[in-house]
Amino acid sequence: MPQNDFSSNLYLQYMEAIQNFIKQPGDLQVTAPPTAWDWGGASAGLHGATWDEYVALNRVLSAPNSDTRRWGSSDGFDAIYHALITTALKPVSENDPEYEKLQAQANEDLEALQSAITGASTDFDNYLQANPKSSVTYQAWLEGDGAAHKAEIDGVKATCATSRQNLSDFVLSKDGPIKDALAKYTAGLTEIVDPTTQQKTKVGAWSVSKRAIDYVNEITNKEPGAPAKDVTKISIKKDSATYDFDRVWGEGSFKTEGFLDFFTAKANGSYEKIDTSGAASDYAIDIELGGFQAIPVSPGQWFDPGFLNTAATEPDNYNENFSPFEKDGARYFFGPGGSLERQITAIVVAYQPSITVKVSEQFSTTMSQTWHAAGQIDIGPFSFGGSAEGQKSASTFTSSGDSFTVANKEPWPVIIGFLTEFVVKPQKKSAT
Repeated sequence: MPQNDFSSNLYLQYMEAIQNFIKQPGDLQVTAPPTAWDWGGASAGLHGATWDEYVALNRVLSAPNSDTRRWGSSDGFDAIYHALITTALKPVSENDPEYEKLQAQANEDLEALQSAITGASTDFDNYLQANPKSSVTYQAWLEGDGAAHKAEIDGVKATCATSRQNLSDFVLSKDGPIKDALAKYTAGLTEIVDPTTQQKTKVGAWSVSKRAIDYVNEITNKEPGAPAKDVTKISIKKDSATYDFDRVWGEGSFKTEGFLDFFTAKANGSYEKIDTSGAASDYAIDIELGGFQAIPVSPGQWFDPGFLNTAATEPDNYNENFSPFEKDGARYFFGPGGSLERQITAIVVAYQPSITVKVSEQFSTTMSQTWHAAGQIDIGPFSFGGSAEGQKSASTFTSSGDSFTVANKEPWPVIIGFLTEFVVKPQKKSAT
């Protein structure tokens, strides 16, 4: 079995197996790299939203493509929602010179931001071509070799924020539903500290139905670090079903080639693919997940879904070059490919995962050697050895013959995926 097929197939089989155990509505989206769910720590009840929570949830989910190290998401859900209200929709009759001036500036800054992001994306693609063994994600690259691009993007984002605020002030001076939506947005923002600048900033925070520390206490009988009361067991074999991305995102929207590598190693701060050429054509993987749950999340009081559903049905209320749904090259917001395509409705979490892989003696040996040589190995969305976003290592590795087992005994759970739904349901295509 070719290496890419083996790696891609495993990830898709894992996703289908996970989806079958989830009872809530929504479609599963992967997350990479592994991320600990420790928002707020043990004192979560003493304060509100954290920056890590905001960054993780304030994302627009979209279809993964052949470059899945960006895995189908972009940040700034709250900013895009704000841009829809202030830039795309008409708060006044046309030909108001002040509005046109402010809107033109906001559009110009938005285009500059898109240009900066495109430039970073292009250089990231070039980096991957020059470093084919690298498994670094786009976000990790921006923090390292792509730091100059990150600084540029952050600077343009600040400029965009200013022009959006000027437009907001104008819209708030005009009566109507757009003013009401913007007033609700502004009043609902939450002030938190950006750890990069150490400055307080107002953001569209999200509501999480359960705090991480409460979850841990619940599943361990208030003994954090102890084994979970309930363990979900998932098995994957060669003939297991694979996750159908086309069903979720639309025919042809997803390519399995180059899909997230199921096995990666992290050494000296960078990710690398693990050679799976020694894997046998037959395999079996058993995964045990403590406290497996999908925790509902939703945008805060700044968000008005009713306003969006109305806005989606009124295409004539959009400024030139904007549209609610895809149309004639306009910037559109809803449905497949839209700027507000999907939102996160739940985080899928698990505690102290254990994975047993039975593939071949050669591959088991490869993994054993990698374990001892690298600081960390990742299997799917799970991290062992090293750390998952700052956690200290508490992992074990054992091997025998053609199988190996890795187990994580961290006191905090890990986010292993998101559930997503369309922000506004797509229009039904007319029968022909």
